[in-house]
Amino acid sequence: MAVLEFLAGFKEELSVKDFFPQGMGFDVLERALTESEIAGPLSDLLQLLLNAIFTMQEEEEDEIQAGEADATGNEELQQCRIFLLNILFISEC
Repeated sequence: MAVLEFLAGFKEELSVKDFFPQGMGFDVLERALTESEIAGPLSDLLQLLLNAIFTMQEEEEDEIQAGEADATGNEELQQCRIFLLNILFISEC
């Protein structure tokens, strides 16, 4: 039951409809846990969870890289401001 609650709570983030177009119900979960199908619902469930993990990891890496790029851009902007202030100060003297 906890698996069904988890899938229902995070259905948008996990893209449940991509793997289970009719939805994930108790009957599908029961079949996943009791039958030995190679390309059955258990395989789909594992693919869904692994896909979500890797997708979220990629998004997190992109956010980190974007943050590092912003930090580098901010440092360059700060150096440019200091340079311009120095020029203004020298020209006033």
